Amino acid sequence: MVTVTCDRRCLSGLLNQPPQDLAKPTDQLRAFLLERGIVFRKGPANLRNQMPEILEDAEQNLSPRLRSLLDLLWQEWKHLDQQNPSPGSGD
Repeated sequence: MVTVTCDRRCLSGLLNQPPQDLAKPTDQLRAFLLERGIVFRKGPANLRNQMPEILEDAEQNLSPRLRSLLDLLWQEWKHLDQQNPSPGSGD
């Protein structure tokens, strides 16, 4: 029940964001993962390097709905990064 409530809250929060906030998927990814006790060192490279493993790891205790939401944000981040590469995105 707690997982379903969190997942609905996460999805609701994402859908209720203004469009300009959706351009910040890294912050949303970190926030959703932090709620599950998964933290990363500062900087996008750490998150970028570990996201594929997190999405595939069944031991992470992520519901299918939250895993799907995280994958959507991950895909959005990669798309935005390809469209507007930042100076540190190639590290």
